[in-house]
Formats: sequence, C-alpha cells, structure tokens
Amino acid sequence: MPSKQMTPDELEQARAILEQRAESKVPIWSSLWKRRLVALNAIEDTKTLGGDSQVYSHGRPIIGGGQCLSDTRLPEIQGTTKQVQGLWPWSVGGGSPQLGGPIGQHYLHGRPFYFDALDWFRANLMSAPTQIVLGLNGYGKSSLVRRMATYAVSRGRRVIFMSDCKPDYRALTLKFDGQVISAGYGRSTINLLDPGSLGEALARIAHLPEPHAVLSEEIKRRTLLNLTIVIELLRRDSVRDFESSLLSAALDLLASQDRDEPPIIADLLAVIEAGGHGLMDAVSVTNDEDYQAETRDVRRSLKAIIDGPMGSLFNGQTTDPINLDAPCIDIDVSAVPANNAVLRAAVMLISWQNAFAAIEGHHVLSDNGIHDKVVFDLIGDELWQLLEASPEHAVSYIDRVTRTNRSTGVVLTLITHSVRDFKRVAGGDSNQGRATGFIERCRAKFIGPVTQNEIEEMRGIINFTETEEALLQEWSETPLPGEEFVSGDTQNLSGLGCFILKTSESDSAPGIPFRVHLPESEMDTGIHDTSARLKK
Repeated sequence: MPSKQMTPDELEQARAILEQRAESKVPIWSSLWKRRLVALNAIEDTKTLGGDSQVYSHGRPIIGGGQCLSDTRLPEIQGTTKQVQGLWPWSVGGGSPQLGGPIGQHYLHGRPFYFDALDWFRANLMSAPTQIVLGLNGYGKSSLVRRMATYAVSRGRRVIFMSDCKPDYRALTLKFDGQVISAGYGRSTINLLDPGSLGEALARIAHLPEPHAVLSEEIKRRTLLNLTIVIELLRRDSVRDFESSLLSAALDLLASQDRDEPPIIADLLAVIEAGGHGLMDAVSVTNDEDYQAETRDVRRSLKAIIDGPMGSLFNGQTTDPINLDAPCIDIDVSAVPANNAVLRAAVMLISWQNAFAAIEGHHVLSDNGIHDKVVFDLIGDELWQLLEASPEHAVSYIDRVTRTNRSTGVVLTLITHSVRDFKRVAGGDSNQGRATGFIERCRAKFIGPVTQNEIEEMRGIINFTETEEALLQEWSETPLPGEEFVSGDTQNLSGLGCFILKTSESDSAPGIPFRVHLPESEMDTGIHDTSARLKK
C-alpha cells in the first residue's frame, strides 16, 4: 500500500504529538518518540525551496524511491579479517580507541584519532611505551612528535628532546616556558666529568649509606663512559682495557681531592701526567719510564680533546645543567657543525647520556621519598646521524635503552628517515641485526610516506597489507600541477601529515591510517614552521 503524502498541517500535527510523547517518563518509549521526531524534522529538511516536492513519510512508492515501511535495525555480522571474504588482505584498520591525546583524523572515515604511548601501555594495548617514526623528510614527522609531546606535557610528564639537530622543537619548548640548552661553539659547555643531577642527588642522600654507595659507583661508571665515548670517537678505535683502568684510577684520585667545582678534562690530564704508584699499578708497570710509554696514547687523546675542536665544548664547567623542574627541555645541537660528523655524534651521545643521568638522579630521590615520581618522555630525532658517525656506540647505547625503558620509567621516541639507516650500520651483520632490532622493540611504529623501495626494505621487519602499501606510495607521489598553476600558487603534498600506525605483534594485522591535524591556534604560534629560512 503506497504511503500517504503528508500536508504541511499534518506535519505540524504529527510534530506536536511526537513532542508530547517524547516527554514520556518511560525511557524506552521516550527514546522511540524522540527518534521519530528527528526523522520527521529530516523529512521537512529535504523539501525544495519551492515547497512543491512530494514528501512521503516512508519514502516514494516507486523503484529507487527508498520506501521503507518499518524502522528495524539492520543486521550486523562480525568476523575476523582473515575469515570475512573480500577484506583480507585488502584492509586497513577501521578505528582506534579514544585513549591518549588528539592527534588527527582517521584517513578514510575522518573520525578522531587518539594516541599516547604511555596511555596505551597502561591499558595493555602495547607491551612497552616505545615508538619510532619513519618517513621521508618534509612530510610532518616533527609535527606528529610535537602533537604527542604537547599531550605529554599537559599530563604532567617531563619531555626532553635529547638532540635537536635543526632545531625542530626549540619554539615549542619556549612556548611551554621550558629550558633550551644550546650546545655549540660560543654557546654551552658540557663538562664530561661533572656528575650533574646525579651529584646533586648524591649530596641529598648522604644520610642513606647503601643508596649513597650505589649512586657513587653509578656516577663513576657514567663519567668513565662519557670519557670512553669521546676518546673512541676521536681515535676511531677502542679504548684498551688497561687504559680504562688508568682513567678509572685517575677519576678516583680527582674525587678524593677537595674542590669547589667538578674537575675538567685538563685536571684529569694533569693527574695522569703526574703519575704515582696508584696509577702505575693501574697499568701494571713499576717505573716511570714504562708508565710514560704505556700512557702515551691516553695522554695524546686527552690533549686532542682539550686543544682540538672539542675543547671549547667539553673542557670547561657545564654552563647549562639540565633542569628537570622545567616542563620541557630542548638540547639544541644545531650550532654544532653538521660537516663534522664525529663532533656532532659526540655532542649527541653525551646529551643522551646526560639526559638519562638526570632522570636517574630524579628516580633516586623519588625512590627515597625526597621527590614525587615523574614519568619522562625522551625524544631522539635524526637517529641516522648517530648511526652513521658512531655505529658501535649508538647501537650499543640505544639497544640497552630500548630493552630497559620500562624499568627506567621513560617513554622513548626515536625518529629517522628510513629502515636503511639501520641496515647501513657499520660493524657487520651483528651490528645491523641489533640496529634493526630497535624497530621491532618499538611497539608503536608510525610509518609516513615512503617509496616502494623502502617498503621492500621493511619486509620482515614491518609488514603491510596491499591497501597500506598503496596508501604509502600514493602519499609519497605528489602529482605535477597543470597549466592553470601559476607563480605564487601553492600545492599541498598529497601525503603531508599522513601516517600508518602499527602496534600489533602480528605481522598480518592491519594498521590505522590517519592524518595529523594541526589546530589553527597552533599554526599561528609558528611552532610547526620548520622551513622558515626557505620562505620569503
């Protein structure tokens, strides 16, 4: 039976009846009448401006007229993507939990996309709060990281950008009234022998013998590691075992001296040059002539640090110690010459070392009831520079960090351009295997626009469905504009801000495609403008 066309008077009468019934005290009936009232309003909204279209209460009684005489719920059938035909392997993730900070919108249906590594870890959606961001340069990796860092600061966490090479995060840090440490010639100096926050923590737990003794040994270990890193980078060769013993004994002598300030590299060299029975024992010699011969290389290396390009950076008192009371800390290494890969790698590694040392000092105080507990977000950008200049140290150090970050209480974010950055690591298959292991241990993997060659490189480490591969390639291929494009026009990159998030331990599980959304209020601040020098 065809549905009756409703006149305007009948529509008004029906609306009055539905509004009255929608006030029912019985929730189930009230909900029903409210839904019908919404449907009635929708009928009026579909009229043409002239008001002469025929509007029916249940659609038109013709083929294609959409007639429906009942409002029953459509059936839904659920199944896994491996069982429902037509979905696998041509699928992408359909949604994400509303857990974490607002990052952007789902690429396909536009629903909000939320993420935070710590929130997802605490909800058991990830086994560790570690993440890596991979993608071509210029497509929004740093913008994504800034969105995640902004949420972390809003949750009361401390964010440390451990080696800001461009810098990409300086403006954001200043907006948060955070601390910017500028490393480079004529800027900050980093004393390799200064215990920093660990030294402050040591003084505050002097009344606790056992923790005090443990922390004293930790300070000595970290100081020796700082020296070893810089010497080996200079030499491009390892520090020998007896040389390490010599440096350790010399550090003990310096620690026994009464000083107003921490010693510097020049003080360490003076102690080693002076010699003595304790230092002779460290290198297993019994006379001064043999001692001078055995310590020649160490003295040369320390002299090279003092008088060479590293002197103004490392041979002096620390000018800007890390302040963990700041909500955000940016260690800006952009002033270190990029063409001196060894020097930049040394500054980056020491910056990472100092960041972890400061956090360890805070944890010591919080574990002993002196400080409140705080979670730290550590962000390491331009990872490829470390892997290229100092593969052995970078691989060993990051390998340890990615294995223990849950116990050290940090959320770790690594950023680089390509999986090939890890596969090109020098030192043979062992180093390369350990390096690619970083990606596997990063439970959240954000993959931005990449080429087909890069997708092939990822196979076996990160796997994609056919739809995901097509998306990644589409994002990286911005078409050339036509003749209508004239000087002064701009064109957005097709994949700008687009990423696929992979969190599943299963190789076959689809990820979540999304596009980062940057609110206008953020854009106006200029924190996302990392190409300012290229603009007019």
